Amino acid sequence: MSVRRYAQLFRVPGFAYLMGTSVLARLPLGMTGLAIVLLVSRGGSYARAGGVVAVYVTGAGIAGPLLGRGVDRFGRRWVLRPAALAEGALLTVLALLPAGATGALFACALAAGLCTPPVVSSTRSLWPVVVPAGQLQVVYALEATLQELAYIVGPSLVAVVVTLADPAVAVMVGAGVLAVGVFAFSLHPLASMPAGPTAPAEQSGRRGLPLSLPVIAAGLLVVAAFNYVELSTVAFTRGHGAARDAGVVLAVWSAGSLIGGLTFGTRAGSQSRPRRRLAALIAALAGSTLLPVAALNVWMLSVLLLFAGVAIAPTFAALYSLAAAEAPAERQTEAFGWLSTGFQVGSALGSLSAGAVVQASGPRVGYAAAAGVVALGSPALALASRRIAIGSEHPAPAGGGSA
Repeated sequence: MSVRRYAQLFRVPGFAYLMGTSVLARLPLGMTGLAIVLLVSRGGSYARAGGVVAVYVTGAGIAGPLLGRGVDRFGRRWVLRPAALAEGALLTVLALLPAGATGALFACALAAGLCTPPVVSSTRSLWPVVVPAGQLQVVYALEATLQELAYIVGPSLVAVVVTLADPAVAVMVGAGVLAVGVFAFSLHPLASMPAGPTAPAEQSGRRGLPLSLPVIAAGLLVVAAFNYVELSTVAFTRGHGAARDAGVVLAVWSAGSLIGGLTFGTRAGSQSRPRRRLAALIAALAGSTLLPVAALNVWMLSVLLLFAGVAIAPTFAALYSLAAAEAPAERQTEAFGWLSTGFQVGSALGSLSAGAVVQASGPRVGYAAAAGVVALGSPALALASRRIAIGSEHPAPAGGGSA
């Protein structure tokens, strides 16, 4: 396995800083929801806590494409910084609200979600103008891999803060990390660059969604399946008297994704035969997601989930590459915003349906259902891949890493 492709990326001026600060800005992805649940559930109602988080996620899903369009029109700094300050202020207010202020909690959570800065989509739309076109798949693989850190480090940080202080402080710490990460990211001169070169006339006149529904649906289905895996893992560990180990087992699953993403990135330079590669990845993800059905105990489940996670980051890398290739150059951030909205909707739908399936039939059926949901994404991705030849549609880099 060669790591030269990663070394070449980190020699691109500005790449390490932009990637590092964007990862910092994403840590709240794994912090805010958990911190809100711990905060609101202190009043004794998990249903209300779940409702507050659902409202917050809904607001973030709505904000993704809207603020993404604003970034494409006005620039990253003019949208990211005010949004980060507004969300930070609203989360701070939410943290200080009394436990019985149900209406205020819901209203504040919705407003905070609507102000969520589109730092993830802003970062992805920047890569085509920062790195050479031939390294884009490597970048997307690395990004999909590093994003797993948000779901490993974020909850751990919340646990530490709650132990030392309380959930209200954890909510405010998440808001502070978001603001610091966003402002640090936006300080770099490259962050002010447009998403890409001027689009061809036939793309510039394109209206409606900047991304095809099959691509959004594929992302929705894959994320929905992950909720089945998470809930099934909690049920499995609880059924084996090891409920407190659920977090560790899920972290092993994320570690598998880290390994898979780093390995994929060393081999992802070629963009030839995109349909075959995408079909193979989605098939591998569906097949590997079925592995935990065979688990007999928690240790065996951990090993199987490690292997089940290997295909996750590579699949997302392929999905990001397809989205970047399909979207018009002047609407890249908005396109990734729609993709993020698909993820949010998938998470919500997956949580609702997974709960019913696991409650009625148990974790093994839950894992099997997860594999089936992933498999449903295969025809959607295949349909999307027919619309575009990825290798011929990536814009040439307009600056930054072209040398």
